[in-house]
Amino acid sequence: SIGMAKAALEAMNGFNLYGDQGANWSVVYVDVDAHNRNRTTLDTLLPRESASKNTDAALLLTISWPTFAIHDSTLVQTTTRKCIRKLRGTHGFKRFLRDGQYTDLESKDQRFYETTEMKKFDKNECQWPMFFALMAIDGIFKNNQAQVDEYLTALNPLLRRTTEALDTTSLFTAINSETNSPRSRPITKGQQDSCSSQDSSEMMAHYYYVDHSKQQSSTQSEGSDRGSNPPISMAGSSEILHGNFFLFGQSVWIICQLLVDKVLTITDLDPIRRYLSPSERPKPNSRYSSIQDSLRYQYTPNISKLITSPPFDSVDVKKKTRVIIPSNVTFSDLVIQVVPISESVRLQQVLATYGIQTQTPKQVEPLLIWPPAELVKAYANLGANKKFGFSGRPNRPIGVLGTCKVYRICSKTVLCYPLTFETNDFYVSSDMALLLDNIRSDFEFITKCWRLKGRPIYLIMLRERHLRGPQKADFLELLTQIRNGKISSSIFVRLERLQTAISSACVEHLDFLNNSMCTTLDWLPAVVHEHKSTSEVGHYKSLTDVSKIPIIVEDIDYNNHEFKNQRDDELREFINNTDTALGSLTKHALATYELYRRGGLDWMIRDNYRVRNHLEHLLKEAATWQHWAVIRFVSSLLHKVVDSLAPSVTLLLVRGKTVTLGVFGYEESIIDNPMRPNEIFKIIYGENVFNRSIFHAVLLQELLIDVSVFMSTFPQLFNGILKLRLGWILQAMKLSLEHLKNDADDVVTLNTVSPNEIKQLLYFVLTTESQQQTLPGGEIDQRSSFQQRQMDGALCRVPSDFFEHIWSILERTPGGIKLCGVFLPQQPTLSDMTDYELNFSLKIEEMLSKISDPAYRCLVVEMFELINVLLKRNAELRFSQTLDADYLIQEAVKLFQQQTNSTDPYKDFYNLPIQLVGGSTGYMVRVIINYLFNVNLQKVDNIDLNSGSNTDICKIS
Repeated sequence: SIGMAKAALEAMNGFNLYGDQGANWSVVYVDVDAHNRNRTTLDTLLPRESASKNTDAALLLTISWPTFAIHDSTLVQTTTRKCIRKLRGTHGFKRFLRDGQYTDLESKDQRFYETTEMKKFDKNECQWPMFFALMAIDGIFKNNQAQVDEYLTALNPLLRRTTEALDTTSLFTAINSETNSPRSRPITKGQQDSCSSQDSSEMMAHYYYVDHSKQQSSTQSEGSDRGSNPPISMAGSSEILHGNFFLFGQSVWIICQLLVDKVLTITDLDPIRRYLSPSERPKPNSRYSSIQDSLRYQYTPNISKLITSPPFDSVDVKKKTRVIIPSNVTFSDLVIQVVPISESVRLQQVLATYGIQTQTPKQVEPLLIWPPAELVKAYANLGANKKFGFSGRPNRPIGVLGTCKVYRICSKTVLCYPLTFETNDFYVSSDMALLLDNIRSDFEFITKCWRLKGRPIYLIMLRERHLRGPQKADFLELLTQIRNGKISSSIFVRLERLQTAISSACVEHLDFLNNSMCTTLDWLPAVVHEHKSTSEVGHYKSLTDVSKIPIIVEDIDYNNHEFKNQRDDELREFINNTDTALGSLTKHALATYELYRRGGLDWMIRDNYRVRNHLEHLLKEAATWQHWAVIRFVSSLLHKVVDSLAPSVTLLLVRGKTVTLGVFGYEESIIDNPMRPNEIFKIIYGENVFNRSIFHAVLLQELLIDVSVFMSTFPQLFNGILKLRLGWILQAMKLSLEHLKNDADDVVTLNTVSPNEIKQLLYFVLTTESQQQTLPGGEIDQRSSFQQRQMDGALCRVPSDFFEHIWSILERTPGGIKLCGVFLPQQPTLSDMTDYELNFSLKIEEMLSKISDPAYRCLVVEMFELINVLLKRNAELRFSQTLDADYLIQEAVKLFQQQTNSTDPYKDFYNLPIQLVGGSTGYMVRVIINYLFNVNLQKVDNIDLNSGSNTDICKIS
């Protein structure tokens, strides 16, 4: 459904529902950023169908005719091969594994299946021959004659020959009557001749089912391969014998025959040419932007390829060209047009001395530059209809793709700068280093995800404060790279004047904002104007005059401070009589916090000056001096929220991840569905986060934004991580920061480092130990085994195929698995789920989430991997009773303590290397073997689930 909706939106973007007689309110608009999330969702799901289905025959309709929702040849081939491998049978394709519909095992009296009923349908699913015809059509579109012949040969003996010759007129009348279509096409003489041929009585059977009345049981043994096709008794559906027809399958078969006989061409069947790559499709002259689905420079990585129209297409058979394409090479002709806008003439003159030409808002007139929030207000009128009660587009932020378009609004030309440069956004915009990194991330994201006709325009809003601080040289270096036209080997940019860039840009006409609506909306205050600063900070003529900012490393302990026991009047006197200089910012923040704690944000400090006002003043002063501990502390008290928080959460969810928000060691809030900004706000500033840690309320927002950026640009960093527990990731970063400290007395904490350093630290934490050796600064000490276990456990990272290994263990454990008081029974788990289900993986991850010690979690994962290896090498072994992972680890640590006389056995055991001799592996293997062979050790049933030996470790976190 996602693929079909995606393809439909691409096809109808800019389409007027009433054609030439339509108006501006009948045009379909597609949000390019929302469409990009849909594309990401589909790319992430494939070749899987959903969380509960590993594959489904319906995917063939999504990746091929009639949808052609994706043009990534590798993904298409992988999905097709998976469907064939798991679903193809002798009489058609199964819809999906364990599909009970129409089987003779299905109870006709009950509406829903029982808890353990699904397993009996395994290897007894119905097979649908319609998909053979669909695969033949797919072969015709791909010009693969071998595939066409293969599936037509397999389909021919499955067609039902009626006992009486059907009159062609009655056949079409039956089809028209069942579809109830008043616009059914009349039968032509050519159709009558075609249908009166020898194949006129060949009808597509609805399905074939396993006939258990002729065969007592067709179920294979437990260890047999699912892909094998033993000789079983299949019987066809009987609807044709009763004068009924499976119209869906019959229509696919008729289309297949028309294509094979060359009565119909593929361009007749697909007039908008979705089967072609976007670069080869006809480009309609449209007033609206055109989504091209794939990057125009994506080519199939074949060594030599003859590009020609298929022989089934009689329209374009004249053109034949040969193109030699090197293997595994991606070409790019996308150039991002970068337009730097200086907020003042003075800044423009300073940058001009370094050869960087910019424009001011005054110089780009009559073109208008809007903040992204104003474009959100304009789009709020999209789809609004008082008669139907439609409120219009929700107030969601416009993403970077949407801000790269040029908009025509009420006869005005409007451009919008990205959220990256929004000063009213979260405090991270105060960090120049992070801003530069975000600009590069935006360039990379645009290069990867731009799908529109025309070149993107990226506005860089340059402000005078950008030249302050130690990142001034990096700022000038980035501008120089943009001027030279190349950011990296795959990112190409071009520095342009705005008036020049518009000619090749992507233009979107917002016709739904008609003139009558424009008169009621005031656009003028939204326009970005030239900045004229009179403050002392801005008075400079060259970069040598810019003041330097000292680097401040000072944390805030708001639980123990000098103002905690002072009276209200003493606190007000200190705030009123003490200057907010650099040395007193922390004291001001703590004194104001005490007033906030006692009376809230609206408590008066003096006449017309509240706690809220003073916190806002402190935030500006702290941003000037880059005092990050004060900035974070005050921002959290003011309940600041990032505007793009909800889209970031959605981006992680469409990648198949689950997100949790909370403080390490306490209860977490799980996010497994997209949420609105106010819902996320309630979680962050609610009981589980803000009430437990003031700093976590803003650090989690920083982390969420950074994680979403890395998920877009470096998704491989999250391999093996199914659940993103942000509180635990912060704990991993804290541990990593302790490890990286050169001096034990260093006071650097997560609260004091800049947002860019938080982002770099996150990247360092997410990289594996082997990847860190290739990072700049290879002199970093290697982590100890204890530190590595803490890191992997805090990241919730597991080895590849770990959840499939748990499934294999559960198959050999009739008594089930127990971990931290949570019991996973063998039945009905094996009956209700399959080893390839995402739901099973989430269930195991939920069990692991009960562990509160990261190192212990990592040890549990190691234990299960060792059990899987032992059971895999010894097929005859199985656990006779419940497998208690906590008991096994406890015994392994006890054995280690007996041999080493350790005073802190758990911590010393955590620090053992993962090896058989002298490592943790040897102790755990001995315990597992004893548990398998010594019945006396298997006392699990006598152990109370609520009174384990590791209650602290296994407490609910």
